[in-house]
Amino acid sequence: MKRGDTACKTCGKQVPCVVSKKRKGFCHDCWMKWQRQQNENRYPYHEIRSEADLLAAAYVTAPWIYRVLPISLPAVFVEKRLRDQYKDFKSKLGPRERVWPFHFNQWSLAMRKGFLVVKEGKPERAWVTELS
Repeated sequence: MKRGDTACKTCGKQVPCVVSKKRKGFCHDCWMKWQRQQNENRYPYHEIRSEADLLAAAYVTAPWIYRVLPISLPAVFVEKRLRDQYKDFKSKLGPRERVWPFHFNQWSLAMRKGFLVVKEGKPERAWVTELS
């Protein structure tokens, strides 16, 4: 080991001092692996080929609080977003149905944003309000 060189935190390879500071003590291979893991998990991409795919993606990307607690989005927020279509949306809501917001594929051209209607913990239908 040369003077100033450090060992990689993960695999123990010798890393030059200048590179070690830039990559925070990781060798090139370990640094790239770490970068890929950081980017993969943050924004997963959902392929939409059918209505079932849309419902599954909307259910998974709804905020966690809606899945944990039996709550619904307040009608004021839904009415503000839908405006003219709100009466049609409200007439199709049945008893014990909850409305959840969803937003997925936000960094791609397949972005979808809208409302998910859930009955007894299962997604019934989705109302898409924005497309990219």
